[in-house]
Amino acid sequence: MTETFQALAGILIGDPASPILWILFISDLSLEDHPDDVVLDGQVVNLLLIADDVLALSTSDCGILQKGARIYLFCALNFLILCVIKTLALLFGPLPTSLPLLTIGDEPVTMVDTATYAGMTFTTTKRDILAEHYVKKAAAARNIANTSLSLESSVGTVPPPAVLTMYRAQVEPHLVYGCEVALDVSESALKPLMSVQHTYLRRALGLGSHSQLAPLFTETGIWPLRYRRAALVLRYLRYILRDEPKLALAAVREAWTLAQNGHSTWWSDLCHSLLSLPVPVPVALDVWPTTDSVARLIQDLEQSLARHLFTTVRDSRRLPMLWARFSRLSSAPSLSQVCAPQPYLKLTSTKPREALVRLLTSDHPFGIEVGRRRSPQVPEHRRICRFCRKRKAIEKEEHVLLECEDERLEHLREARLLDALQPLLPGTRELYHRLPSMAFLNFILRKERLLPVFAQYVYEVYQLVETVPYFLVRSDTELQSLDL
Repeated sequence: MTETFQALAGILIGDPASPILWILFISDLSLEDHPDDVVLDGQVVNLLLIADDVLALSTSDCGILQKGARIYLFCALNFLILCVIKTLALLFGPLPTSLPLLTIGDEPVTMVDTATYAGMTFTTTKRDILAEHYVKKAAAARNIANTSLSLESSVGTVPPPAVLTMYRAQVEPHLVYGCEVALDVSESALKPLMSVQHTYLRRALGLGSHSQLAPLFTETGIWPLRYRRAALVLRYLRYILRDEPKLALAAVREAWTLAQNGHSTWWSDLCHSLLSLPVPVPVALDVWPTTDSVARLIQDLEQSLARHLFTTVRDSRRLPMLWARFSRLSSAPSLSQVCAPQPYLKLTSTKPREALVRLLTSDHPFGIEVGRRRSPQVPEHRRICRFCRKRKAIEKEEHVLLECEDERLEHLREARLLDALQPLLPGTRELYHRLPSMAFLNFILRKERLLPVFAQYVYEVYQLVETVPYFLVRSDTELQSLDL
């Protein structure tokens, strides 16, 4: 026997080297093969170890009992205590008439229908064994998101770039955790996660709960969650094919082989999830993937996202300001052209910045949007400008900001826009009179140095709009009575 000693480093005190020492220690644990072992591509998989979390697998109760006895013996011989109270058993597949009695030593093992291992929650009583994983991760992401956003109550308004950084660092890890395994074949399962992302990004931009979804991504550079998760899956698959980690590669080979025989597997789910994207990304189910083919899939995924955002903005009647920017692009734009953080998000004045965001995302107080939200909805041709009240003057963005001849708006336009822009952009008035209204607005928005002035002008126009009641034209007859 050795003399009593005090540990100053290593496994007994939680030293940073402890994980390595523990791995060296636990590597002596091995299980004998059993006829009912789980086999992936010819490789027996009967034991998984993550730190001190042990997972044993078998396709029969006698097989799992043998493994439990072996682990119990290893612990007894190596001065370890196996906590049977915390040990759980899950039974996948059709339940037998009577559940097997599982024990370790003389203590019974608790049989449950849901358990978490390595951060992944599995359930045995639902068709999707990872359904509860989505639920738990949505709840965790929502809690973190609420905590991050509540920071404003202590420090004041947090600018969008900082809020988006917090999203990437704190919220998104929960939204994508385990996405390499939990493939998105169920819209209902993914919906709570998407809801957290949409709510957070709307709050980050200062938008309402009914604002359009596309600007949340075109203006921030954040990917829609379905695309983000798909990209991580493909990158993980490329890593497996390139570096060939033994267990992961065996799992992929097994999934691919089973899929060829018509079984639902990880590989078939991957193909299905990519085909279910708004712009489908086709994958050959019967062709073994390679690093090159997966790299092409990643490129196809980026093109799919770019096309999806481009067509969504193009086809939306509610995003004319964004379409003015996108219309200058080719019909097949790159992802960086349609999904990138915009310069105006860095404006330091909160209210003008939020006013500009609301203008570009059609979450503004102009009649073209107010009439759409009323119940019943006001037909577009009757959403007449509350200022000039002319028969053909629809209260659109360009009309209120640049065209309306009402004295109050003209005075504000001269003083707070044209005069203010003149020192920064000589010839402003000439451009204003020469260019179509939407082209003039788009020109200003492309010049970062002009954004503070324009944002302040938009904010002051909003303030003026709020002082004038919405002009409701109740019928076409009433519309015809208005001046031209």
